[in-house]
Amino acid sequence: MRKKIWIGVITGVIAIGGYIVYSAYVPRSVEGTPVSLATVVQKDMESRIMTTGKVKMEQEMTVYAGASGKIVALHAAEGAPVKKGQILGEIYTEDIKNQLIDIDSQLIDMDEQARDVDNQVADTSAQIAEKKAELAKLQAANDAIEIAKAENGIRQAEQELEQAKREYARIKTLVESGAEKKQELDKASDQIKQAEFKLKTSQYELAEKKKGPKREEVTALLVSIAQLEEKKKRTATKKESIASKKQKIEEKRQQLLAQRNDALIVAPIDGTVLTQKAKAGEYTTKGNELLKVGTTQNIYVEAEIAEADIGKVRVGQKAKLEGGALGKQVAEAHVVSISPVAIEAATQKSGQQSERAKVAVKLALDKPNELLRPGFRIDVTIVHQSAKQALQVPIEAVQKNGGKAFVWINENGLAKKKAVVTGMENELFAEVKQGLKAGTKVITNPGPQLKENEPVMEANVPGEAR
Repeated sequence: MRKKIWIGVITGVIAIGGYIVYSAYVPRSVEGTPVSLATVVQKDMESRIMTTGKVKMEQEMTVYAGASGKIVALHAAEGAPVKKGQILGEIYTEDIKNQLIDIDSQLIDMDEQARDVDNQVADTSAQIAEKKAELAKLQAANDAIEIAKAENGIRQAEQELEQAKREYARIKTLVESGAEKKQELDKASDQIKQAEFKLKTSQYELAEKKKGPKREEVTALLVSIAQLEEKKKRTATKKESIASKKQKIEEKRQQLLAQRNDALIVAPIDGTVLTQKAKAGEYTTKGNELLKVGTTQNIYVEAEIAEADIGKVRVGQKAKLEGGALGKQVAEAHVVSISPVAIEAATQKSGQQSERAKVAVKLALDKPNELLRPGFRIDVTIVHQSAKQALQVPIEAVQKNGGKAFVWINENGLAKKKAVVTGMENELFAEVKQGLKAGTKVITNPGPQLKENEPVMEANVPGEAR
C-alpha cells in the first residue's frame, strides 16, 4: 500500500515538472501583454547635437566719418573688393590744406633763422678764441721760457747779421776785381739790412717780455672776451627760442595732418564693400556711418547650443552643415571656439514665452564653399561621440533603477529582465557595451507593471535599432 502511495507522489511530481518545463519552452496559445519589439543591431554609431547656425564673416567693420563736411569723393560701390589702407574717398578739407601750406612756410623761415643764429654763434666763438689767444700771449710776456726764446732769437739774428756782412765783403772784393757785377753787391747790402731789422725786432721783443704785459692791455682783452661771451649767450638763447617756436608749429602741423587723415575714407581691412550709406556730394557729420567692409571670402558658422548640451561640445569636434542654400550637399566643419558666456534665447512653449540660455559655438569650414554666404541659416550637426560597430538599442528600451541600467527582452514569449552596461547615446539610440548580443529582441515600451516571466506578445512588426 505504502509503495503505491510513493509511486503516485513521484508520478505527480514528474507531471508538474513536465508542465513547468513545457510552459517555459513551448509557446503558449494564450495571449500575453502586447509589447513593441526592436532587434539589437551592431553598426557604426554617432552621438550628435543638432541645432541651427548662421553664416558670418570672420571680419566685418564699419567705416565712420572722421570729420564733418562735404564728401568730395567716394569710390566704394557695394560688392567692390578693397585692400586695407586703400583710400576710398575724402571729406572736404580745403581749410586744413591751406593751414598746412602756411605752416610749412613758417617752418622754412624758422630753419633759415636757426642757420643764421648758428653762423652768429660760430663767428662769436671764433672771436672769443682769438682774444683768448692774444691774452695768453700777453700774459706769457715775462715768462722765463719766453725770455729764453727771445734771447735765443737775438743770438740767431746776430749770427745772420755777421754772416751777411762777411758775404758783403767777399762780393765787394769780387766787384772791385771785375769778377762780379755791382747788382750782386746791392743784393748783399739788402741782406745786411734785413738781418739788422730782424736783430732789432728780436731785441725789442726781449725788452718787452722783460717788462711784462701792460695792465690796461690785459684789462681791455678781458672786457672784450666777457662781452663776446655775453653776446654768444644771448645768441644761444635766441636759438632756443626759435627751437621752442618750431616745436609748437610742428605740433600744430601734426594735429592738422591727423585731421586731414581723419577726413580720408580708408578701407580698414582687406575685403568687400557690403553696404554704402553715403554718396559723393552729400554732407556728413563726424561719427556718421559711411559704409561697411567685410571678409566675404573668409566665413564661419555660429551655432547656438542649448545649455543642456554645451557640456558635450569640445574644440576640434567634427560637424556637418546641411540644408538651406546647400541643398543636398553636406559641408564638413569643426569646432574652433566656444563662447565663455551664455546668451538668453526666447522660446515659445504652450503659448507662453520662456528664456533658455544658449552658448555661441564657432565652426570653421574644412573647405571653402561657394554656396554659403554671410547671413544664411543652415542646419548644424556636431558629432559628440562616435564608435565603430557598436551594439545599439532604442533609447526608450533602456530602464534604470538605482543608477543601474537594464532592458526587458522577449525570450520565448516571456519578459526577461537583463542588466546592461550602456555607453554613448544619441537622440534615438543607446550603445550597449555589456549584457546583450546582436539579434536579441528588446521590448521598447516596457510598462511599470511588467514582471519577470510575464507572458508578452508582439504588438508590431519587429523593428531594428538604426
